[in-house]
Amino acid sequence: MKTQGSLYMLRGLLFGLFFISTANAHSVVEAWQNRTGAGPGLSIGPKITFYSTNQNFDSNSQSVVLANNISDQRYYLDLNLSYGFDENFFIFGRLSGLYTNITGVGLSNQSIFGFSDQMLGGAYRLFQNNSGLSFNLQSEVSIPTYKNSNSVINSKPYLGDGSTDLTVGAFAEIPISTQTTYSLYLDGGAGFMMRSIGYSSAVPWSILFKRYPTREGLTMALGMRGNISMETDQSIASTAALDQNRGAGGSYLINAVNPSWTLAQASLGYQTMSDIHYTLSGAMPVSGKNAPNGLQVSLDIQFSFNDGDTKKSSPKIVRAGSFKQYDLEGKVTSVNDQLYLVKIDQGSDQGVEKGQIFDIYIDHQPIAKAKVTNVKGDESALRVLEYYKEHSLEVDAIAKRVVQDQ
Repeated sequence: MKTQGSLYMLRGLLFGLFFISTANAHSVVEAWQNRTGAGPGLSIGPKITFYSTNQNFDSNSQSVVLANNISDQRYYLDLNLSYGFDENFFIFGRLSGLYTNITGVGLSNQSIFGFSDQMLGGAYRLFQNNSGLSFNLQSEVSIPTYKNSNSVINSKPYLGDGSTDLTVGAFAEIPISTQTTYSLYLDGGAGFMMRSIGYSSAVPWSILFKRYPTREGLTMALGMRGNISMETDQSIASTAALDQNRGAGGSYLINAVNPSWTLAQASLGYQTMSDIHYTLSGAMPVSGKNAPNGLQVSLDIQFSFNDGDTKKSSPKIVRAGSFKQYDLEGKVTSVNDQLYLVKIDQGSDQGVEKGQIFDIYIDHQPIAKAKVTNVKGDESALRVLEYYKEHSLEVDAIAKRVVQDQ
């Protein structure tokens, strides 16, 4: 449910991002992805990514081996953070370090460890209908926390291309199937990336088929992502080549001119009842132009610490209490099993207030217990606290307000 506060925070964040000097040095590795979460609260998690390349896609889209048996191997050490103010507005960030090691004929001590490109952004779920179809806005900025001039002085590889990226775009989530224990949906989006110091603007994009459990279980994603250069790069080819050689052993990971690429990616994970998510993912190139040709593998763990009253819990099945009294009835107008949310057609005009408890009935049988989290004049949002039976919730189910919860 939208709140006025989340709209003001979104406007403020986007305003701030547009006035940061504006690219992502490693967008091959750090993907443009949907950052809207499942609900209010904090999520935090470490991630390690291994990336290795010894080839480039040249200007003719041919895969070419780097000279002198050069190999560039990189370990990205990230800490990802996200905070949801409600079900719609999220801020997120990434603290990132990088260890890179370049080997090849005639090279010695070509390694470095340091801070890489840090990221900050915001995401807002602008629209979501009863079937779960949603449209999300997103903006993020990537900021270098290193100086390549120091790498030149010390004859070390670069930790990035030294630019700052501002990306603004949108994602759509399209439900395919919603079952009692899991949901299947398509997640796709694109953005416009503005880059500093003369680098080409670009359009990052992704489309993924996803599986996510209702409470706990297997998670999965399979799809494609990529980058389309707008070919506005102001770099001088000879200067770019010099930086590529001394910064990344000739790999187009650094200072490529108008790079474009497409990757196939997949991930497999597990979501626990205690809101810990383990994920193993990988990506491999399908095509490219002026882009690195390398493989990557990532492992990350995400811990969720949800807000008290609006907590996205994993409701347990409990025995329904008896001898309850009810003083108000309404109909369920919308259901989101993945977020444990329902909407009813009763609001503040009928005396509904935050914190009140409703029982959800289907065919005269109590199915679940829910708590009011947001109220408007003619509708309310409720979060499921407990299930009385192993049964999915449905539109047109009856919601009864409990006079005295037992």
